[in-house]
Amino acid sequence: MKEKLKNELGTSNLILIGNGKSNGVIQALKSGIIERANKMGFAWKNSMNQPTTAGAYVIKHPFNQNRLMLHYFWNGEQVTDEAMETYMAKMQESIGFTSAYYQYYVLDKTGKVLLDKHVENPLSKFFAVE
Repeated sequence: MKEKLKNELGTSNLILIGNGKSNGVIQALKSGIIERANKMGFAWKNSMNQPTTAGAYVIKHPFNQNRLMLHYFWNGEQVTDEAMETYMAKMQESIGFTSAYYQYYVLDKTGKVLLDKHVENPLSKFFAVE
């Protein structure tokens, strides 16, 4: 699978969704993901082993430094009902251009932010609701 991914997806940006332990693409790219995530301060192994957490991270594509890989994850069977509303709002916020640029965030089972790292978007002030 790694070779197929390298050949077919190496020139694409990737958006992956699902549990990191059961997602075949994540498992195939795992060593590169861990390396890149650790470089930006996201403890991938630790975050993926916290039960009932959910979140997202974006890294440089493991096969192509000019592309990105975004992974929306959850560590249980699904995102908990308590966290679903916050999870969906964070998902929308993280891909929009009217807010900060997120590198990663992790939510607990209630939707409370446990970890996050983002860079302020200078354009977001033009979209602020007052």
